[in-house]
Amino acid sequence: MFYLTRENLRPALTDGLVFALAFVPVAWAYARLTLGGVYWLPPGELPATLAAALLLAALPEELAYRGLFLGTLTRLGAPAWAQVAVTSALFAAQHVRYLLRGDPLTFTLVAAFGPVAAAMTLHRKNLAGAVLAHAAMNTLIFVFIGGRVSSL
Repeated sequence: MFYLTRENLRPALTDGLVFALAFVPVAWAYARLTLGGVYWLPPGELPATLAAALLLAALPEELAYRGLFLGTLTRLGAPAWAQVAVTSALFAAQHVRYLLRGDPLTFTLVAAFGPVAAAMTLHRKNLAGAVLAHAAMNTLIFVFIGGRVSSL
């Protein structure tokens, strides 16, 4: 089972931080491709954006997909590849709204994150890295698109 605990916490958080740093150029490119340029989030909005990214998206989604679903598949003895595939497919299905409104780029980014988060969680047996990476991904996109929620 996977928890937000001190066990493997430092390596899990390191994984999340490495992902966050690696995602910076992706988020930058995303803003340029979707909006034609980078529109910076006003600095005063950063704390609220980070809190929303963490508390409204990253934490609940990671608890559900990597905590509950991945943890259940682990307890049932499913092979790791199946755990990653099933939870990633469920995560992508939740975000299919991007495809339905003609935004394959956003859907691709979200769908690609599913296997990364699952692998981080399986590797460290801790949700902290996936939660941090997820919150960073959401926050960075908002930082570079100027908080334009309508673009998501």
